[in-house]
Amino acid sequence: MSLGVARYYVSFIDDYSRRCWVYPNKKKSDVFFIFKTFKARVELESEKKIKCMRTDIGGEYTSNEFDNFCQQEGIKRQFTVAYTPQQNGVAERMNITLLEHTRAMLRTAGMTKLFWAEAVKIVCYVINRSPSTVIDLKTPMELWTGKPADYSHLHTFGSHVQCPRKIEGYCLWDPTAHKVIISRDVKTVFLLGDLEEEMYMLQPEGFEEKEKENLVCRLNKSLYGLKQAPRCWYKRFDSFIMSLGYNRLSSDSCAYYKRFGDGDFIILLFYVDDMLVAGPNKDRIKELKTQLAREFEMKDLGPANKIQGMRIYRDRNNRKIWLSQQNYLKKILRCFNMQDCKPIFTPLPINFKLSSSMSPSNEAERMEMSRVPYASAVGSLMFAMVCTRPDIAQAVGAVSRYMANPGKEHWSTMKRILRYIKGTSNAALYFAGDLDKSKSTTGYVFTLAGGAVSWVSKLQSIVATSTTEAEYVAATQASKKAIWLQMLLEEIEHKQENIALFCDSQSALHLAKNPAFHSKTKHIRVQYHFVREKVEEGSVGFQKIHTEDNLADVLTEPLNRDKFIWCRSSIGLEEM
Repeated sequence: MSLGVARYYVSFIDDYSRRCWVYPNKKKSDVFFIFKTFKARVELESEKKIKCMRTDIGGEYTSNEFDNFCQQEGIKRQFTVAYTPQQNGVAERMNITLLEHTRAMLRTAGMTKLFWAEAVKIVCYVINRSPSTVIDLKTPMELWTGKPADYSHLHTFGSHVQCPRKIEGYCLWDPTAHKVIISRDVKTVFLLGDLEEEMYMLQPEGFEEKEKENLVCRLNKSLYGLKQAPRCWYKRFDSFIMSLGYNRLSSDSCAYYKRFGDGDFIILLFYVDDMLVAGPNKDRIKELKTQLAREFEMKDLGPANKIQGMRIYRDRNNRKIWLSQQNYLKKILRCFNMQDCKPIFTPLPINFKLSSSMSPSNEAERMEMSRVPYASAVGSLMFAMVCTRPDIAQAVGAVSRYMANPGKEHWSTMKRILRYIKGTSNAALYFAGDLDKSKSTTGYVFTLAGGAVSWVSKLQSIVATSTTEAEYVAATQASKKAIWLQMLLEEIEHKQENIALFCDSQSALHLAKNPAFHSKTKHIRVQYHFVREKVEEGSVGFQKIHTEDNLADVLTEPLNRDKFIWCRSSIGLEEM
């Protein structure tokens, strides 16, 4: 049995070119359906009809439906006598060759019989491009297509490969989870956009118009692969949704809002071809989905339970919602063989220090660390960090600075973070209550309805000469985000009268409220006085908070266990 649960394979050979086609299948009864698929394919490629087919007298070839189909299509049937394979020597010899080469490939690659179906298809592919004495040392593909075979893309079976990010369709084997991962790009949203430019393409392979092969096709619609395609699709959707009376938010061009006269409203979030629709009236939402389905080919997935890799859980009775990446985090642990590690309570120790001096100092150490998946681990955790796990933002930011040349101490720190993930993989962002009654606490983290909605943990772009300057610069960055969040809420009619920025630096607080000239702060760039301007005009309030009560500490420094757990729960992370 193969990865795809195939137990058999059926092969078809063209007697003239000796080209072979192989189809693994689960049951012998599938052969009739496979033959119909094969017939449609080869007749389209060759522009000729199948006139005669020779097989043995196996039950898969002698069924009534197979006979009736061949009679209707005018295909002459030839059957071999029982136990006389020599009467169909071409097919029998091909099957022996396929199996011998398949066994050799699996053995050479060190792979188990589980991969036989994949191997036999590769063998068939290679045979079709190999010279044969029967056809005067030409290749089957050359006789079939009239063109020489191309070998530039071939690699040894079992080679280690990487999947480029731009490739959207692929098939991979996950040796850890023992499963095949398949991604197919079957979406058609990029084909719906109208092109503004005049563009041309070569005629698609297999669809060239005879005697006009030198001509090109003018595009009427956008295509996948065009740099204009995403923009064309967005403009198409944007114009349609705006025609329905929805307003595009100026604070987020992929969010739309519509207020109805009876107090109802709908919020639509749009990400390429994924959408989230929210509103208090189900009939209004149903009407919108009907309108969208009439204009675009869409599939209604029902109540949202997943978006961009985040699982959505609800408690409708108590008006609570959670965002979780538990499954994703468990996959990360399995990927880096940390699924059985001992969990810990904090991602970093209190006296944590990392530096470039811990990086490899000679070529031997670099070669050893090159086999460690350091960058992959950092990237995997970064996705969780920006989506649902602000508690690891400071830790991931620290280890990410050494991706160019990581050392053993850096990798040990990375594994410590994974140990923390092991113990908290079920932690989820929690939101509850009425939006109108929620409060926003800002610093490096913004909370809304009890849960974090935006957070920052990164190195500043300048070298601060004092803690006052560092806090002041951070307050400016936080105030910019606060203004944007305020604009976003106002556009969906949830106006925030006052934004409070909490800071545990009395000096930074004084600097923001008092524009007095001072020799120790005169060098601060004008751009960082944005927070002072907003404090003066009253759009932002700047307040002192004690260090023990500062939630943002979880994003800026290693904490002891009690403080860390308190900060984590205060920004809405709780175990489910």
